[in-house]
Amino acid sequence: MLCYIVLAAGQSKRFRSRAPKILFQIHGKSLLDYVLESIPANKKDIFIVSNIPYKDYVCIPQAEPLGTGHAVQEALKHIPSTYTDCIILCGDVPLITKETLRNLSQSTFDLTLIGFRIDDLTKSYGRIIGNGEKIVEYKEASEEVKNNPHAYSGTMKVRRHILDATLPLLRAHPEFYVTEIVEKTNAQRGVIFKTEEEFTGVNTKADLAYVERALQKKWIHQLMEEGVVFYNPDTSSVYHDTKIEQDVIIHPHVHIGKNVVIEEGVVIYPFTCLEDCYIKKGARVGPFAHIRGYVVLENNAIVGNFVEVKKSKIGAESKVKHLSYIGDAVLGENVNVGAGVITCNYDGVKKHQTTIEDYVFVGSNTALIAPLTIHDHAYIGAGSVITDDVESYDLVFTRAEKTTKKGWTKKRVQRQLL
Repeated sequence: MLCYIVLAAGQSKRFRSRAPKILFQIHGKSLLDYVLESIPANKKDIFIVSNIPYKDYVCIPQAEPLGTGHAVQEALKHIPSTYTDCIILCGDVPLITKETLRNLSQSTFDLTLIGFRIDDLTKSYGRIIGNGEKIVEYKEASEEVKNNPHAYSGTMKVRRHILDATLPLLRAHPEFYVTEIVEKTNAQRGVIFKTEEEFTGVNTKADLAYVERALQKKWIHQLMEEGVVFYNPDTSSVYHDTKIEQDVIIHPHVHIGKNVVIEEGVVIYPFTCLEDCYIKKGARVGPFAHIRGYVVLENNAIVGNFVEVKKSKIGAESKVKHLSYIGDAVLGENVNVGAGVITCNYDGVKKHQTTIEDYVFVGSNTALIAPLTIHDHAYIGAGSVITDDVESYDLVFTRAEKTTKKGWTKKRVQRQLL
């Protein structure tokens, strides 16, 4: 039987954060989540060396930070002897793939290392000597060894009996390196070479930014393969759970957050932010729009420039095109909302709903004081403050009478000249 030992108890000093590094999130998932989801095994076969509990996984504490060799020793005390093979990997490599770990799990060697070739020889990876005869940690490597481009990824598969025999032989440097077991066994061994990017460890905030961008490229490339158009993919971002159908057009500088579904034929214009929303066929959003908090845009709805929609439904063919806030509202079909319209949904204590039925016209610069219902085919004149329900087919407007003071400005200017 095969188990996975995930090393996640490091102190993460270079990451410079009060929170544990492995819990730091990229688009809603922790670094550790990405690693765990890449493991092709059941949870019961995964053992995490960590000083904090994590979900319903088996977590094994490492009370003293004595290195990777000591961490594996601690783990083996809690891993049943029925597991005859172990894959050891790090908990801070979120780009590792399930395919790589599946390939490693199928290796028949007694000891199999994963390595990669580096172009920058100053990078502080351990170096693989020969065909896996030895791994030399960078801080202990000679100049000749540092010039070796074959780097160790931090991931290996090894027979349990080899660990049992070699771990007690490790030396303190002052830490105990699990890599030292390689030179202490004559077991049959092999090396699988992958890419450096896949094993990028997140040790600093700069590493975090690099990994986030790599994940973005991966997700966006997959969406483009499925038929989505990104006019400038390097300027946009998506979430790990983003769902976009074919023939959707995403303009530059669009941010897509969690829980977003976009149906075919939708166009998202530049500088738009989407989160918790379902955008249906043919809708248009942006530019400079903000959609958040469980929003549904029905077929061919339009949300335009500098419009924020929160926790609302915009009906089919309805338009909110300029400078408006629609919050806690339900709009029916073919509603036209003018520029500067606000649903005043908060009374200082509670949120209230505005309902606008089909074929309603709301004039510009109108404030709708919720709770409120505007029934179908009603018209609201521009500049109104609506506090009561409006019946079907009614025209409603609230305006003060115009007051004119003749010559008022002229007298004021004369006083200023004196």
